[in-house]
Amino acid sequence: LLWDGYRPQGAVDRFLRWSREPEDGRTKVRHYPRLRRAEMFEKGAYLIAERDGRVLGTVYFENRGERAYFGMLSVEPDTKGQGIGRILIDAVEDHARKQGCVAMDITVVNLRTELPPFYRRFGYEISGELPPPERMRSRIPCHLIKMSKTL
Repeated sequence: LLWDGYRPQGAVDRFLRWSREPEDGRTKVRHYPRLRRAEMFEKGAYLIAERDGRVLGTVYFENRGERAYFGMLSVEPDTKGQGIGRILIDAVEDHARKQGCVAMDITVVNLRTELPPFYRRFGYEISGELPPPERMRSRIPCHLIKMSKTL
């Protein structure tokens, strides 16, 4: 794992594409246009999973005081099932603890029905619903599901 808050934005873009395109291809949700990603680089940073110099996945981290946020967990498609997602989640939670955060929050789009059960495996529980941000574009009406975990 490499902590890298300064990786050029373009290097992360292809991983973000994986995080917003469901494997079944039914629904495409565009929720982080380039302007928003630039803002995120100023507020937070990315954890990058690498093996033998090859980038295998990324996760965004933001310290929000006592609570932290992670999002856009993305793993290279041909490495799915190898535990890279677990490694990234463990690493981002550990990083939050080291910064004094006592809880972690994530949000997922309700259209990605496979995500709440996935994050429950890591101890996250649904803690609320949020309207989609104005910048979020979807062909189908949707909302965000907030999930949280005490660290």
